[in-house]
Amino acid sequence: MRSHLGGAVLFGLAAVAGLVSLAVTWALVDATPLVAKQLPLLISGGLGGLALMIAGVTLASALAERPLHDARRHAQERTIANLSALVADLQDRR
Repeated sequence: MRSHLGGAVLFGLAAVAGLVSLAVTWALVDATPLVAKQLPLLISGGLGGLALMIAGVTLASALAERPLHDARRHAQERTIANLSALVADLQDRR
């Protein structure tokens, strides 16, 4: 679990950077009265910030849940091994 912590923090920081980008974009657009100059700001800062936030949150969430998925996979493998042993035991009794 500890090996995934650095990646989760990195992706979390990407999400925070996206939020900061949105806040800076909001302030710049608010200070710009001309709509023709606001659109490039919205496109570059707004969409870039939104993309960073979505990617960061999605990847951090997936990485944080990986140990849980590993534990489930190991439990399934043990169950399959136990069932295989049970089937083999039943076949030997015939």
